Amino acid sequence: MESKTAQSKSISVRERTQQYPPGVVYTDGHNLFCTACNLSLDHTRKSTIDRHFLSEKHKKRKADIDSYKGKESYERRRDVILDLTEAFVCAKIPLEKLDNPKLRAFLNKHVINAGSIPTSSQLRSEYLPQIADLHKTKSAQLEKCDSAVTDESTEEKDH
Repeated sequence: MESKTAQSKSISVRERTQQYPPGVVYTDGHNLFCTACNLSLDHTRKSTIDRHFLSEKHKKRKADIDSYKGKESYERRRDVILDLTEAFVCAKIPLEKLDNPKLRAFLNKHVINAGSIPTSSQLRSEYLPQIADLHKTKSAQLEKCDSAVTDESTEEKDH
């Protein structure tokens, strides 16, 4: 005889992500994250995710983000993340350092909307290629420039 208990269907992270409007949750391919809080969520239970969205912590983070909402704030956020990624790369600081719980706690406490700083894997996949393209473009522009910075002073040598 078949059991009358509900059988839970195994759902993938990508399938769960598609159940929410764009920008509400995101995935790194293995884990599901709340975009506002940058908090890992259990993708196997929709009720857990929905409960998170009703939590005071989430509501506060979402309100903070909504207060900066609009195209202008999206561009500012993108620029900040690009600048942060570039700063870490140029300072030779591994992006994984941003995943450190102590650093995350510090940023969440002292930086507005720091919870929206993506994980290192998202920085690598989405922002690092943009930084590389930007540097390639700048380098190409410098090579094309005929008036490259040169020392054209004529110093006479004393013999």
